[in-house]
Amino acid sequence: MDELMILRTFAAVTTILAASLVAANLNARFTVAGFMIFIVASIALMVDGWPETKASLVIQNVIPLTINVIGVWRWFPKVRKKPRARARYSQNPSLRKNALLIATAACAPSAMATATRRTSRDTSPAT
Repeated sequence: MDELMILRTFAAVTTILAASLVAANLNARFTVAGFMIFIVASIALMVDGWPETKASLVIQNVIPLTINVIGVWRWFPKVRKKPRARARYSQNPSLRKNALLIATAACAPSAMATATRRTSRDTSPAT
C-alpha cells in the first residue's frame, strides 16, 4: 500500500468520525472535537491532491477547512464558559429546591402539591 492510499484512507475515516461527532451534537466539547477532526481530514485531502496537481481536490478542501476553522472559533467559547449544572445547584439551595420541584412536577403532577407542602413546612419557623 503506498503512502497516498494510506493518506486517503485516513482522510476518509477521519471525515466519517468528524461528521458523526458534529451530527450527534452531544455537547460543545464533542462538536468542537468534530470540527477539529474535520480540519485534519481537510488538510489530509489537500496533501493528497497537491503532489498529483489535483487543483479541484485542493480547492474543494480549502473551503471546508475555512468553514471548520470558523466552526471551532464559534463553538470553542461554549466549551470553556458552560457552567456545570451540578455545581450550580449545589451552591444555591433555592435553585436546588426549585430543581426538585420541577423534577417532581415533570414526573408526577399530583405529587407537586405534596412536594410544595413539604417545602413550605421545611422553611417555616419552628413553633
